[in-house]
Amino acid sequence: MRGKLIFVFGCLAILLIPSSIASKSVVDLEIEESLSDSDIGILAGALSPDGESVLVVGLDGYARELSAFDADDRSKDVELNTARTVSLNDVAWHPRGQAALIAGDMGVALRYETSNHAVTLVNGTGEIIGRDLSTVEWRSAGDYAYFGAEDGGVWKFAEGIGFVALDDSRNSSITGIACHRNLDVCVMST
Repeated sequence: MRGKLIFVFGCLAILLIPSSIASKSVVDLEIEESLSDSDIGILAGALSPDGESVLVVGLDGYARELSAFDADDRSKDVELNTARTVSLNDVAWHPRGQAALIAGDMGVALRYETSNHAVTLVNGTGEIIGRDLSTVEWRSAGDYAYFGAEDGGVWKFAEGIGFVALDDSRNSSITGIACHRNLDVCVMST
């Protein structure tokens, strides 16, 4: 009984220790610059292979290229006209950095070209129309990209052949795709 009483008083003593004795940790956040005064719904972003720019995508067809070195300089931004009002869910740069693929809802698969900042539909989107694409990733060789959808569908894509559905797709939502840098192996998460 005496041991329990000592334990209870010990616990109370710990609770009564002033918070000033506890370790101090202060996180100070400061907004230096913002893209907008309201939430613009950014859902994904990717750093270009050369590390010079970041491509962000989001709700209502939002897409913008930002300078990775001068992120607070709005004059270096390029707001992209996707001509879409659906959510753009993921973006992946081609390994050479001249283009990027964008995956979106309702089967929207777009290509962004750095040379003229054009955003266009990729070849063969009829195969995926109506599917909510959740993720995209290039193979390290840059010859194929893989698109995953919320309904579990997975497609291999190349500009010359369009979209080719992979066999044995499942019903679980594809949440991510990652490809090995040296081997032609990709893994998907559901």
